Amino acid sequence: MNVEYPNQKPLSDADIKALAELKALIEQALADGVLTESEMRNITGHIHGDGEVSVQELQLVQHYICQKIQTVDLPGAVEKSKFKR
Repeated sequence: MNVEYPNQKPLSDADIKALAELKALIEQALADGVLTESEMRNITGHIHGDGEVSVQELQLVQHYICQKIQTVDLPGAVEKSKFKR
């Protein structure tokens, strides 16, 4: 399904840098195959750090974390119930 975001503003250089940092943070947290509550707090803190949650940030979390939790590829401290839709 193709989802459009007509009111979305173009990404600035700072936004692109923040997304790259978020991606690196997520990949580092997932590297050992266990996502701890502390790692998840760091990730959500980074996302909320600017007071705004962007579509791109949500997509990174969906792609890297939620997908692994839903397929049980990521055992550990974060419970599936926290990510149910």
